[in-house]
Formats: sequence, structure tokens, C-alpha cells
Amino acid sequence: MNDISVEQTVLGAILICERFYAEAADLRVGDFRLISHQVIFLRMGDLASALHPIDTVTLAQKLERRNELESVEGIAYLTSLIDGVPDRPSIGHYVRMLREAATRRLAAKLAEKAHKLAADPSVSMAAIVEIGNSIGALGSGVDVQPPRFSEEALSSVTTMHRGCWIFGIWMDGLTAISKFLSEHPEFALTSPVNEGILQLSR
Repeated sequence: MNDISVEQTVLGAILICERFYAEAADLRVGDFRLISHQVIFLRMGDLASALHPIDTVTLAQKLERRNELESVEGIAYLTSLIDGVPDRPSIGHYVRMLREAATRRLAAKLAEKAHKLAADPSVSMAAIVEIGNSIGALGSGVDVQPPRFSEEALSSVTTMHRGCWIFGIWMDGLTAISKFLSEHPEFALTSPVNEGILQLSR
């Protein structure tokens, strides 16, 4: 079962039985590989926070109000998420699979970053060791805090309505923000996107 199928199973299970959301609520947006799945999971969180039911109808309405329905391939895709979900699914199992896949992607990105830094003679050994420690922490289940030196520009983040500044680049709305999170899984949302306000942690 590939990463995408696992994500579809988790999202589909929640649509079948919204109580499953509680078992998946500690997943981070960046744990999902596809941007469309990140958007869907975010909006599920919005519905849950507002104590609204989570199903294909309410989710489609939520996405439509935010002009995001087309970006996730429409209501047909939401409906298709339910297809293939096992009867009486053990969502906890799939949540663990999803989190493990996300951890492996993060480990690969950190290893790639360590390789690039090691090839740069201007980078201190302490910086390289710090990334190595981050990779080592992944296996212990610790929520990794990526090295401060590697993303100094994070201090320039300014939260804004309907988008945000990240590293001096304007992220115009949820699609751009989700793309950033997909490409930088070492960052996570510390609060839901609400009316476009974003908070990040690393």
C-alpha cells in the first residue's frame, strides 16, 4: 500500500465515520504528501473545531466557500476517497503508517541537507552534527526541531490575512502555503489556518 493510498484511506475513513477524526487529529498538515490531501485535512479540522459534522456534503461546502473545491478535484474526488476503505477500518493503523511515511520523507530531506552542508567548507561541524542529531531523534518518536542555523530566515515570517510572508516571499493563500509545507515537512502549523492566518513552528 503506497503513501497516497494510506492518505486516502485515512481521509475516507473520517468521511465514513467522523469520530475517526479524533484518532487522526494529531497528524500535521505536512504529514500528508499531496497538497490536495493537506487542504482536505485542514478543512476537516475546521469543521471539527466548529463542532460541525464531517462528511462529503459539509466538506464540499466548506471547500467551496473558500474557493478550494476545484483545487482538490471536486466533490467527485471527495466521494472517491470512501471507495476502497475497508469495512470497520482500524484507522489507528493507517495513521501510524501515514506518520511513518512522513517521518521517512523528513529523514530523507534532512539527510540531503546534511550532505549539502558537509560539502560546504564554510559550514561548521557543529551545524552538521546538529542535523545528524535531528535525524537520530526521528527514530525515538521525538518531534524533531530542525536546526536553527539552517533556516535563519524563519525570523522574517510575518503572519498575514489570506496568506503570509515566508523567507521574504509572499505565500498567496492556502495553496501556496500547503505547497510550502509539502516541500518543507520540517515545519508544521501550530494553529489551524483560520481566515488565512498562519502560524508556523519548526
